[in-house]
Amino acid sequence: SASEIVSGALQDYSRATLVGETTFGKGLVQSIEPLSNGGAMKGTTAVYLTPKGRDINKKGIAPDVGATDDPETAAADETVDAA
Repeated sequence: SASEIVSGALQDYSRATLVGETTFGKGLVQSIEPLSNGGAMKGTTAVYLTPKGRDINKKGIAPDVGATDDPETAAADETVDAA
């Protein structure tokens, strides 16, 4: 996803401190190709890598500072406090 691409680039070049939880890890691009019989074929056509070559597929981008939001303490924002 775009957020993972941006997060990975910012982290690779030490341009931001990532706070929160590890991202999902959507590191593949899939395309649908129409077939002559009216059907379609879906396949992986590209892989996202960070600028320094890290493969994020099924791994995600780990934050520099871990923080989670607890629904029980919704009045406080733990992620913002951790930043």
